[in-house]
Amino acid sequence: MRPNSDLHPVSLTLPGSEQKKWEMILSFFPGTTNEMLKVQQAELSQTVSPGETLTLSCSVPDSFPKGPVLWFKGTGPNRQLIYSFRGGLFPRVKKTGNTTKAGNTDFSIRISEISLADAGTYFCVKFKEGKPDIEYQSGQGTYVSVNGEFPTSWLPLSPHLSALMLPQQQRLIALQRRDEGQSQTL
Repeated sequence: MRPNSDLHPVSLTLPGSEQKKWEMILSFFPGTTNEMLKVQQAELSQTVSPGETLTLSCSVPDSFPKGPVLWFKGTGPNRQLIYSFRGGLFPRVKKTGNTTKAGNTDFSIRISEISLADAGTYFCVKFKEGKPDIEYQSGQGTYVSVNGEFPTSWLPLSPHLSALMLPQQQRLIALQRRDEGQSQTL
């Protein structure tokens, strides 16, 4: 048996099915989690005031397939593109790190001059390169409330459960459960 000091970490890019197998294998070892194989958004929610600058954090494993990372506000077909690391015109949004550096995993952004219209849930989304690019994995979302506004969006807790919160009072108002296109408010 070789001593542990001979072990060296290796970074691999795995195809989707192989990645799933490794996630299952890693989940059986104590001290390892498949968190390292997920798009991570550190904050579930943030509260800012109009005029301030908001930082949204996102970490994407470098073992994921080649492809772009995009930021969206909202979900579904009406989601709004907030930032693309491939370029484009996003006057109030800037990246925080060097995303062109090999091995970069930080895809955080800063949004300046926050207004009431910026309230909502923001998602960091990794795409797999293709023609067209295919959505590979999304972060869990960061709900942004802006002081002076009443929250109008649901905070996602899981793919099937959302909550509406009052940020100023930090109180849960209602839960909403979604199953196969139907919603039920509890």
